[in-house]
Amino acid sequence: MKSKFWVVALLLIVPLTGCGLLYGQITKAGDGIKSFAVIQGDLVSLKQGGELLVYAPFSKTEQAFYVARGEEAANFATRLEAQGLFDTEYLFEADIDDVEKTAQKLRGMSAEAVQQYAGMAKAPRMILFGTLLERHESVAPTRGVLMDMTYRLEFYELASRQSTIIEVQVSHLAEECVAEVVKDLARRL
Repeated sequence: MKSKFWVVALLLIVPLTGCGLLYGQITKAGDGIKSFAVIQGDLVSLKQGGELLVYAPFSKTEQAFYVARGEEAANFATRLEAQGLFDTEYLFEADIDDVEKTAQKLRGMSAEAVQQYAGMAKAPRMILFGTLLERHESVAPTRGVLMDMTYRLEFYELASRQSTIIEVQVSHLAEECVAEVVKDLARRL
């Protein structure tokens, strides 16, 4: 009687473990950019490239959370340069209470003053300020952690004091979200 129980239990467990593998593979169909909208400005200004200071950490809404504070900003800096869109440098505000105050201060500075403040090699043409609007995560068996992210990216041009603001939603493996956004932005430019 005991041996029949184990055979029946094994027959029930094997198909269930296969469902996780199947679900993990099915989630690939949902990978990619879900929405992309220019909220303000024009993408044409981003085509000019140049020096870009990426300011970190990005701010966040109550519908989002940090995995590691400043990680997205650093990842955007790396990916935007690797894609050939900008020459990037990164400025991290260590005091979380001063993030907005420092952002406002940077907006009021000249490019040369920002260069000096951030210790950059060259004066930046733009500053990237970001906001994490929403973040949802799930786990896909055999794939890893999936993120559904919505970013607001503000490319602030220091000379004209004008911004190009985009909002983009992406679903992908956690480590691929920023790469997917930058790849899509490069394609649109």
